[in-house]
Amino acid sequence: MTHLPTNAELMSIYAHRHVRGEMSAEELWKVSVRELRIYIHSLKEDKRNCIRDVASIRDEIVELQAKQRIERDDYQNKLDTQAEHITRLQTEVDTWMKCLKSQQEKTEKEHQDLMDDIEEWRGAAAARAIQMDNMEELMISERNKYNAEVEALMMRNGAQKDEDFMKEDANLKTERDTKISEIPIPEISTLIFNNKYGDGKHYSDQSREESGEFIYMGQKKGRNDPYIIPNQTLYLDRSKNDMPYVYRGLITHKETINPNTGSGATYKLTLDTTHIYKGIHSGQTLPLVEGVPRGRGKCCMKRSCLSHLQVEAKDSLCIGILRVKSI
Repeated sequence: MTHLPTNAELMSIYAHRHVRGEMSAEELWKVSVRELRIYIHSLKEDKRNCIRDVASIRDEIVELQAKQRIERDDYQNKLDTQAEHITRLQTEVDTWMKCLKSQQEKTEKEHQDLMDDIEEWRGAAAARAIQMDNMEELMISERNKYNAEVEALMMRNGAQKDEDFMKEDANLKTERDTKISEIPIPEISTLIFNNKYGDGKHYSDQSREESGEFIYMGQKKGRNDPYIIPNQTLYLDRSKNDMPYVYRGLITHKETINPNTGSGATYKLTLDTTHIYKGIHSGQTLPLVEGVPRGRGKCCMKRSCLSHLQVEAKDSLCIGILRVKSI
């Protein structure tokens, strides 16, 4: 096996050769620094590789920084957009809260006004009922007094001629009619407009051509049902939507059969067809009046009825139970 000399042995060999003149000083130098030059060359190559690696890493770092900057800007833009959206939503919520508060205050005020109207109507109804009871008692008293006077007159003047008796009887009738006419008659405050062609669920389809009782369905919400006041309510009906209304008479009695549970109350009404209102008799048609507004939603037939009856509406003409007042 051949022995490989070490660097020290090689340098000793090269030195002896130089002493013997077999190797020049320059050759000895080259041989001595050959390993060093190889090592230096290797170090330079490593340095160049490191420089290339550092440049590559720097490019990657710059690219990563640019990418992070773009992502950071995009994230910031999204945050700004979300902040603007939250601000807009908060503004909308504040606006809706203001509207809700305003609507709630308006509803509470309408409810309070309705309760005040109900209390006012209850007081007026109680006063009207007392007035009607007093009027009925007065009429009964006058009728009894008249009958007593007639009987006394017949007993006292049994031998008188029929002509004198009839004259006295006419005087008594005139006096009675005068006293009765002096009794205050309640003013008409409500009109009922009924359509006989109704489906039978909300409006009565019974014909009211004669006096008597009939069943009537009130409004679904029942807001104007309390205004059906006996001796202050007139009843009108018609058979078709485009036909004029017919005056039927005066409502003299009202009885609740079924209270309102959401679909309307049921009432038993008594109709007096002998009642004549401002020269208008029961069964008389109230034709369309020239000059009233016509067209969809104008309620020209109801306006004509108001003109014939010489009253004006206090509610919307679209409802069937209409409050009115004299002109």
